[in-house]
Formats: sequence, structure tokens, C-alpha cells
Amino acid sequence: GGIPVRKMLITGGTGFVSGFLARYFVYKHWQVWVLNQGTKTQLSGVTHIEADRHTIGDRQRSGRR
Repeated sequence: GGIPVRKMLITGGTGFVSGFLARYFVYKHWQVWVLNQGTKTQLSGVTHIEADRHTIGDRQRSGRR
């Protein structure tokens, strides 16, 4: 086998600390997902998941994705 794919999920991803973390792990060739409301410009190299971390459980229970 080759080098294992490393994966990271970051809540936010556009603020000071979370943005730094997202950029760092993209630079290190990790697969990075960011979960946020989508109100700011997303970083390149990440996969964006649009959701509100406070209500994501409600969305899952109602069957919405």
C-alpha cells in the first residue's frame, strides 16, 4: 500500500484559527472538509459542507441533507 489518505473535518474554516488549520492541512496534502454556514468566501482546496453546527442534528432527524 501507499501512503494513507489523511482526512480532517474543521468546523468554521474561514476564521483566524480554523482558517489557519484548514490551510495548513491542505498544504500537507490532507483531504479537508469545512463545515460552516457559507456566508464567507471558502478556501481553495477544501470541500465545503454548508450547515449550521447548532442545528445540524435537527436537519438529520428531519431527513434533510
